[in-house]
Amino acid sequence: MLYVKHPLLCSMVCFVSVAAAVCRADQITLSNGDRLTGTVQRLSGGKVVIETDYAGEVSIDLKSIASIVTEGEMTVVLDDDTRTFGQLSGDGQRLQVAGEPAPVDAARVTALLPGRVTGDGWKVTGRINVGASDSSGNTEVTRIYGDAEMIARKARDRYTLGGRGNYTEDRGTETESNATVYGKYDRFLSEKWYLYANTSFENDKFKDLQLRSTLGVGTGYQFFDTPRTSLSPEGGLDYVHTDFYTQPSDEYPAARVSTRFAYWLWQDIVQFFHDNSVYMSLEAAEDAFARTQTGLRFPLRNNFLASAQLNLDWDGNPAPGRESIDQTVILSLSYRW
Repeated sequence: MLYVKHPLLCSMVCFVSVAAAVCRADQITLSNGDRLTGTVQRLSGGKVVIETDYAGEVSIDLKSIASIVTEGEMTVVLDDDTRTFGQLSGDGQRLQVAGEPAPVDAARVTALLPGRVTGDGWKVTGRINVGASDSSGNTEVTRIYGDAEMIARKARDRYTLGGRGNYTEDRGTETESNATVYGKYDRFLSEKWYLYANTSFENDKFKDLQLRSTLGVGTGYQFFDTPRTSLSPEGGLDYVHTDFYTQPSDEYPAARVSTRFAYWLWQDIVQFFHDNSVYMSLEAAEDAFARTQTGLRFPLRNNFLASAQLNLDWDGNPAPGRESIDQTVILSLSYRW
């Protein structure tokens, strides 16, 4: 057999195979002469991320790259949302896509993706969160809590739809009943900046709110959107209209400030999250209100999570006889996709 009669030939074949495998890898040469081989994964925050066999993912500043060559086809997304496909070469200033007549300025590139990614499909993520308890005997209390959110993203368009609600009954008497639903559309102007239009509807009979609706526009900046960290502050103007059960209706323009933050304290073990929206009337300072959700998520199995969170709602001008602050501590089970 070949490996017995020709050991030298066998060694040469093995050497050539290994060399060919190395040659097929993407290669980045730094301005100091160092070289990295692997597979280019993405461009994020002005850094090219390459997956290596010896150091995992390595992030490199574009300005530190003297040359980059990919063996496989890449998708290059520009700031006007156009896409080109092909093998990539160039440096940290200019990038050439095989088959294209001219290189492009690296500053115009918003994303690098391995393979051919057309961006025509929707990416949909979401979660459903449910908590409930029932006590009997000396204490007869039933509590139900739920919230859900779905986000659909396609190219520069992102749609968000969600809601939450509480119901509590103590010895057959309803003591808590409220619900909030919301929707938002984001149009990205760049990788991080976006414009938005949002609306929300809230009912809470124990706060005397028959229906509080908001409608507004504004802008946001996505500082981080990585597997570990997400942070997006927003600001804009809203129109607030409130129908009460026992009082005349009220309406006013308001400034809206919002923040969404999530961070894995320990990757895939504990995630901290905090969402808040504050509405400040432009006519009367006391007509302000806020909604917040803060807590921890603990991944379980098969996309299930356990959650512990505090919902705190504040109203600067509550109805007569009502409190300014409502707070609820929730232990619940979630499913995400």
